[in-house]
Amino acid sequence: MRRPVTARLSLGRWWGVPVTVTPAWLPGFVLGTLLAARLLDRHGSGSAALLPVAAAGLIGLFLSVVLHEVGHAAAARAFGATVLAVHVGLASCTTTIAWARRRTLPQTLTAAAGPGVNLLLAALGAVVLARLPGATPTAAAAQDVVRGVVAANVALAGYNLLPGLPLDGGQVLGGVLTPLLRSPVRAELVAARVGQLLAVAIAGLAVGLGWAQGLLPGLAVAVAAVLLGAGATGEVRRATLGAALEGRRLGDLARPALLVDPATPATALDPAAGPWLVGTRPAEGPPLVTGWLGADDVREAARTPGALCGALAHPVAGGAWLDGAAPAENLLERLGDTPASSFVVTGPGEPGPAPGTHPAAPAGPGLLVVADLLRRPSRRARGPHL
Repeated sequence: MRRPVTARLSLGRWWGVPVTVTPAWLPGFVLGTLLAARLLDRHGSGSAALLPVAAAGLIGLFLSVVLHEVGHAAAARAFGATVLAVHVGLASCTTTIAWARRRTLPQTLTAAAGPGVNLLLAALGAVVLARLPGATPTAAAAQDVVRGVVAANVALAGYNLLPGLPLDGGQVLGGVLTPLLRSPVRAELVAARVGQLLAVAIAGLAVGLGWAQGLLPGLAVAVAAVLLGAGATGEVRRATLGAALEGRRLGDLARPALLVDPATPATALDPAAGPWLVGTRPAEGPPLVTGWLGADDVREAARTPGALCGALAHPVAGGAWLDGAAPAENLLERLGDTPASSFVVTGPGEPGPAPGTHPAAPAGPGLLVVADLLRRPSRRARGPHL
């Protein structure tokens, strides 16, 4: 599941799937319509008369993007998955799908469904283009619009079929590699690395286009390279983390930690005794943890006498607790809902330390820091190094 977008405008339900769009599309649509009308005014008939044609073209482009995502949603529902939402942003579109379990072939076909819809739309547009008259300036402009929508659908399909994550072609590549590598996580990591290489190649293409064709074509391709590179890097991080979590429990990944009050001077802590969970203990319920400290933080605090633990602590996900007995793969789902970088992990069935215990008592198995998992992906690692 992907991180939810905070600002959304609802477009209703399309074939039972809720579709939303970022509000920035509205001013973008207005500006794009005005610019497209001027570009279409090749015969000097006045760009104002071509505004409806330009608006229709942008709507066609927008529908192409939405239908691409709806294609994913329809395929996923056909394979029994739950489709939560489709969201169209300015630079990316996402379909949030909840699979009951990992199924390589259905998920691969679902990924291919989006580009397949674009190719179908391009074919339909070509049929319409062949039937459009071109005797008047407005009709000629309409031909240009349909031709542009056809080209956009071909470009959307071609770009998304590139074999690198996070593109649809990368998911297809991961599905093909899974039986060969005998691990979906390793297959995803290879596909994500291919995505990074493709981003570098597209960036080189952008430089060449900018040199030969001018600034605008090169800039457009450069934006695509940046977006692909950023997405591929995120997928590498996710796949690396998945390799560290595969087949393990959350409790296996946590380091034992001690609870310390935020008002405690950091110089009072022994670096060899850490790590520490920084928080307070209410009269009832588990401690309210707000952050954590590692041995390096305590050593650094020795240079600033009087520094309090609360001021030096790294933030924890709202004091959230994770069950140490739960499968470690659950952390990937949790990271899709929160930008947290660290979590408190408790013992099996325990919400946390019992009320009234000593402040230095262990707070469950301890602390799980995501960054340390990324540095140590080996299954044999006992836990993060703090």
